[in-house]
This record gives sequence, structure tokens and C-alpha cells, in this order.
Amino acid sequence: MDAAAISALSREMGLVGLGGATFPYGVKLMPPKVKLDTLILNGAECEPYLSADHRLMLIKAKEIIEATKRMQQAFGIEKVFIGIEKNKPDAIDVMKKACEGDKTFSVVPLRVWYPQGGEKQLVYALTKRRVRTGGLPIEKGALVVNVGSCYALYQAIYKGIPLIERVVTVSGAVQKPGNYLVRIGTPVQWLIEESEGFLPDAKMMIYGGPMMGMA
Repeated sequence: MDAAAISALSREMGLVGLGGATFPYGVKLMPPKVKLDTLILNGAECEPYLSADHRLMLIKAKEIIEATKRMQQAFGIEKVFIGIEKNKPDAIDVMKKACEGDKTFSVVPLRVWYPQGGEKQLVYALTKRRVRTGGLPIEKGALVVNVGSCYALYQAIYKGIPLIERVVTVSGAVQKPGNYLVRIGTPVQWLIEESEGFLPDAKMMIYGGPMMGMA
């Protein structure tokens, strides 16, 4: 598949960025007007206390790497960086094994700080290239893809499955924190019940993460 085919498939399958921005991948993966030399796989969570991407890397590393290789080939990209924060050593090990033997891939342990998962911050941490305010990483020759989005692309390419589910973290003041693979449209009430309800000191529910989420 070339870049145009991947873009068209992403549009048909309803793929969007799953790192928080939900930007349409039919647009993001369009053939670029500039030469791309770097593909960055974002394995840093966008918010503290979230572990959806972490969990996905542990169980779907091979699929994530396979989809990454398809993008690398389609865009003719030379280098692939996989950025994962240092407090996820198990994910670092699993992803290293999944791309073992491919010298174009590098798994890079990152400093643990917020907002390490932001595109601009990630590009700078891995390449020292500065993306201007209001600009996009593509202007600096870099394509940044979230690991969840990458897995969704794998599902679309190899299984013909559109974006109908994602991993959701339920954390904080609940009896049983955890990650759940749920269909889009699943009631929040179901997630709370699966987490065995709120703790007595729960004061509010925040949707989308503690730093930028909505109470």
C-alpha cells in the first residue's frame, strides 16, 4: 500500500488519533508535500494516571510494529523512533523484542514528565527539532502516530475492521482500577460498575484525564 491507499482506507474505516486529539487519519496520512524522514510512534501517555497505551503495547506489540512498518514503507521513511516513558520498563522490553533485527527502529526511554505525550514535546525529545507554535511535526519531516491509532490501522489493513472500540483507563477513586477494551458508545456507568463502584471519598468524575479532562 502507498500513502494514498492508507489515507483512503483510514477515511473509510473512520480512523482518528487515539492519543486524545481524535484528528482524522484520512487527512493525517495523506501523501505529504514535504519529504518525511522520521516516523515517531507515541507510546507516552497523554495524561497522568492513564495506562491505556501502556497496556495495549504489552498485549499487541507485534501488531503495532507491523502497522508501523506499513506506514514506514508507504511514506519512504528512513528512521522510526518509539518513545516510551522510563516508568514503563515492561513495555520498553516488549516493543524492543517486537522490532528486534530492524536497524531502522529505535525504542527510546523517555523522561517521565507532563506533557511528554504531546506531539511537539515528543518531536523535540527524540529529534531536538522544534515545531513552531501552531505548526505541525510534518513541517519538520516527522510523522507522529499514537500506538492506539497504529493498532487501529493494523485492524483496518489486515482484518478490515473499522474503528469501533478502544482501550479506556478507569483510575482514581474506584474500587478496582483497570483498563477495558470497550466498544465506542459504551455507557460510562458500565465502566464504573465493572470497576466495582466509587470509593467513599470520591468527589467528582473526570472524563479525559486529570489535567485536561472535563469534570
